[in-house]
Amino acid sequence: HVSEEPGYLIAQKELSLSSFLQLQMRLGEGSGCVLAFEVIRAACTIMNEMATFEEANIQDDYLTEIRDEMKG
Repeated sequence: HVSEEPGYLIAQKELSLSSFLQLQMRLGEGSGCVLAFEVIRAACTIMNEMATFEEANIQDDYLTEIRDEMKG
């Protein structure tokens, strides 16, 4: 996350890193890191374990197909 600590932006630039959380936190002890790892863990779980409509036996015949309409 984007730390409020003075040296953070210097280190981020030197290491060519980017942050995906902007929490305006200045707590130290890696508190932003803990939250970031939980967001990453949740995203990985969703990608690896979320069922498709077919796998979950969800009837999708009532849905309207919009993908072809969006291409035109």
